Amino acid sequence: MVVNSKHVTMAEINFLCAHKKLRSLRLAPLLIKEVTRRVNLRDIWQAVYTSGTTLPTPFSAAPYWHRNLNPKKLVDVKFAFKPQD
Repeated sequence: MVVNSKHVTMAEINFLCAHKKLRSLRLAPLLIKEVTRRVNLRDIWQAVYTSGTTLPTPFSAAPYWHRNLNPKKLVDVKFAFKPQD
């Protein structure tokens, strides 16, 4: 990531999810802690997270490209949408 013309090594966390039957077990905080631990072991201390919610006041903007590995599933769970033909 480039921040103020300076390259900063960061981790990217995208589409963290847990199965519906396991969501009541509060696995998301546990998964986040584990990802943080593994990233820190590689001496990386900054991260960029994506969210399905809209922040009230955006604090930054960046171009974002990704390739969906299972588009049908992402449409089914409403992470993505399929434009009408």
